[in-house]
Amino acid sequence: MSKKKLNIPLSEFINLNEKKPEDMTGCVVLYKNGGLDVATWHSQAYNPDDEPGYFKQGCFYMGKEHILAWLPINDYCIDING
Repeated sequence: MSKKKLNIPLSEFINLNEKKPEDMTGCVVLYKNGGLDVATWHSQAYNPDDEPGYFKQGCFYMGKEHILAWLPINDYCIDING
């Protein structure tokens, strides 16, 4: 199955180095390799090698070193009637 392009301007994403999401925010994350995923930000999560915080995808953790930017998913919806 080929991937479809998502029509959200890159300018809508927030650079992770500039700002972190609020705790427990569901986000679309943009990987540094251009891939997209959905994860929840945990701001108080301990990370011995870095400042606290990471994205959690289901039962998997995604290190910040792989994430370029994020977008709060609750700010968007899909028009299912269109």
